[in-house]
Amino acid sequence: MASDAAAASGAATPGVTGTPEGDAPCAGAAGVALGARPADILGLIVNQGFSMALIGIAAGALCGFVSTRLLESLLFNVHAYDPLTY
Repeated sequence: MASDAAAASGAATPGVTGTPEGDAPCAGAAGVALGARPADILGLIVNQGFSMALIGIAAGALCGFVSTRLLESLLFNVHAYDPLTY
């Protein structure tokens, strides 16, 4: 169980420390030094964050749809959208 926790912590570390600002070109102090306005930098970071969130939501919805269909085929007399199951 400890190895599972260590693996999960290791997998989550880049997600916690890899903020959108790290991926944004000319973000932060370097962007200001190059003449970017703070509002431009904030807009760039927010846009990248929203696009990553939307990609995650789409991927999660797709995986949920596929796994629901897979589970429906494996279980007897249970439908994919059976309210009593949920």
